[in-house]
Formats: sequence, structure tokens, C-alpha cells
Amino acid sequence: MRFVLVDKIVEIEPGKRARGYRNLSLDADYYQDHMPAYPVEPGVLILESMAQLGGRLVQQSVKAASGRDVLPMLAMVNAAEFRRPVRPPCRLDVSAEVLSLRTTRARVSAEAHVDGQPV
Repeated sequence: MRFVLVDKIVEIEPGKRARGYRNLSLDADYYQDHMPAYPVEPGVLILESMAQLGGRLVQQSVKAASGRDVLPMLAMVNAAEFRRPVRPPCRLDVSAEVLSLRTTRARVSAEAHVDGQPV
């Protein structure tokens, strides 16, 4: 099984930032189990969307800086906060920013928005 939780990356500036989005649809089978009368996107999948965009940003940043190809892996989530429910159908806009980039680790900050409002 493969989870790709970013539909499109619209901007990527290696070493700096990236923006992308994911279109949420009621067609996803997990909504049948995740509050079927009031479908809500699971927070862990919102975090995963941010992690995937951040990982792609780190990958491109390392490649631009050193030519190395790396496969980033999420190691820690610090200070995650959910501000409001995300309900399909909607577009989840995700942004990521490189905070630090070292030889064996990187630090990225990410945010998710729906209709310009932080979620």
C-alpha cells in the first residue's frame, strides 16, 4: 500500500520553502469508519501530508546543496496543534519551510490551511 498525501507541489525552493495541496474527497474509504455521520480528516493524515511535503523539500534541498540523493524520514513532531476540524470536500493547502539542514538531519516547520484558515 502506498500513501501519497500531497496531490501537487506548486512551489519548491530548495533550502527555503515549499507549497503544495491535497484535495480531500468524501470518496476516501476511511470516512466510512472515521465519524461517518460527521466526516473529519484524521489529524495523523494531515500531519503526514505536511511530513511528505517537508520530506520532499529536504530531499530537493540536499540534492541542490551537495548532489546527494536522500530519502528523508520523519523522526519527530514537535508542538503539533490542531485548530479546527478539516471536513471534506475541501482543499488542504500545505506549506513547509527549512529551519536547519545538516549532514544527517534537517528541521522543517510546516502548516496546513483550508480556505486561508489554519487548521
